[in-house]
Amino acid sequence: MYIYGRVGPVAGGRPQLRQWTLTGDTAMKILIPTCILIFVLASAAGAVVDPSTNRMSIFFDTSADTFEVQATPFQVVPAYVILTNPDFTTLEGYEFAYEIEGSQMVAGQELRGPKPLLDVSTVGTVVQQLGVPWATTAATVLAEIQVLVLDSDPIAFTLHGTEPNTIDTWVGPVVWVDRKALAIQTTFWDSLAGRPGICAAINNTDPHLPTDEASWGTVKSLYR
Repeated sequence: MYIYGRVGPVAGGRPQLRQWTLTGDTAMKILIPTCILIFVLASAAGAVVDPSTNRMSIFFDTSADTFEVQATPFQVVPAYVILTNPDFTTLEGYEFAYEIEGSQMVAGQELRGPKPLLDVSTVGTVVQQLGVPWATTAATVLAEIQVLVLDSDPIAFTLHGTEPNTIDTWVGPVVWVDRKALAIQTTFWDSLAGRPGICAAINNTDPHLPTDEASWGTVKSLYR
């Protein structure tokens, strides 16, 4: 095992790098804590921002912890529809619809998961029945939306159910588990993009508080 260190300046003020060779117990004493630290940092960076179970929302990363970003005109921003913290291990289909308000164009939409048996999706409306059960994770990416930003004004994203909805009395997203339709709550953030009910925003200019019970309320209660 090799490690490198800066041991001081040399002529011209540039630092000098030196290499040490570590063997046996010395190398293991350094390597094991370093590996643990890297694992902890990686886990913290990939945490789902909403701890509630069986939620769906739109994020700007595949770890489901970024719901607002800044972008310049004519920049393409990927947004992800993500199922978060499911209490089931596999799903057999998913249904949702989304709307994007603001000066933008949808440059592409890519659906994730095994090859579908049924796909009647269009841009903005997704209905997928999968050919085989799909294993879920804490942040299961269902779709990627490529959004072309046209100016610097705010762009707001909303997520809801399809019309008509598979569950007659429900207006939110739906997933299929064990051959049954399951209603899924949407995570949104109070006052994001200037009004409630928004899941994500590009170039947000309004202060927001994630106080809705479907979002960060559980986390905030731990620190009161």
